[in-house]
Amino acid sequence: MSRSHTDKSIARLIYVDGYNACGKSILLGLLDGSPQTFIAPIQDSIINAFADCPYLESILENRDLALMRKMLIEYSNFYIIEQYSAKGRIRHECSRSDFWYPDFNFDFQAFETALLSYLRSRNVWTVAETIMKIYSLMPVSWPACYLNPSDCSKYVAWGLSSTGGISLVLSEFTDARVISMRRSAIDILASRLSRSPNPDNYRSKYRLSTGFWDYINSNIISQIQKRDSVVDQLKQQYPGRLKIVEFDELINNTSTIMEDVYGFLSIDPPPSGINYSFNGNQAPPAFQNKALAAINDTSSLLSPSERLVVELESGCNILPVLRSHPNLTLKWYLMRRVKNRSSRAIINYIIRVYHAIIRKLKWNSECAM
Repeated sequence: MSRSHTDKSIARLIYVDGYNACGKSILLGLLDGSPQTFIAPIQDSIINAFADCPYLESILENRDLALMRKMLIEYSNFYIIEQYSAKGRIRHECSRSDFWYPDFNFDFQAFETALLSYLRSRNVWTVAETIMKIYSLMPVSWPACYLNPSDCSKYVAWGLSSTGGISLVLSEFTDARVISMRRSAIDILASRLSRSPNPDNYRSKYRLSTGFWDYINSNIISQIQKRDSVVDQLKQQYPGRLKIVEFDELINNTSTIMEDVYGFLSIDPPPSGINYSFNGNQAPPAFQNKALAAINDTSSLLSPSERLVVELESGCNILPVLRSHPNLTLKWYLMRRVKNRSSRAIINYIIRVYHAIIRKLKWNSECAM
């Protein structure tokens, strides 16, 4: 069994990763116009599955197709491609009221059949070869848009917020390039709260049906910070192979940033100019303007108190923040932060005892005078 690659074509892999709502879909929409790239049709997370699955070794050793399917169901969006394929369309969203529905003419049955045939023919399964086979078969399943799939010299994969996918790509694919999108915690949280679940994607129903305090209590801020720290370390470990793209810079200086990205990936810019597109289909002008401008305005999506809570969760000194906002008290913050009633009761008791001690000390001081 080997986890290393033997196919030279793996040098064609580009991996785009980032926390949810940090701008991956915008970057990929802008990369879509390059004649050399094939963009995976959705945030597939297939590389995440190979990086995070605890029973991957068993799959590889036994060449177990049933376990392979189980892994792709549990740890990736592989079979959501089938869902969109059956519907024949996909929803692109840049706000709760702005949607674009391009065609999704992907032949999933032919794609999966070809993949299974390849796996059955291999005496040894490796991570890198299997991943590259998955992505190299995708453009073949878009006959209406890719008349000559061999023209695609680079395959672009989508990842989730797990840094395991980045580590796998950098270690297994020696010539691959990774782009990590980055955005402030406040803007990520505001953007996620403003999104509506996608009826065609069963996972989004559960991922987006949470409120502000649900996100805070799930430690989303510390997760974002930890991820950014790991990405910074990987960038130092693999110089020249990982590029961090700031969301605000991409939105505010699109042409400059994209020229830099094209150079980093060694691909040509779109012949028709930089535009947001999907599978070669250019988005309507109104949608493009909204996606590249209004989506950046999150000032109205969080209340002042909520923005201050995010600052506290990000590691700011709590006392100056509380003093600057009289409506935000320590008791209110702690009571909302804890998850269960027993913890709230303990906090409430501690606060009452604290105030009782302060009153006692103040009374003793006045008596002494």
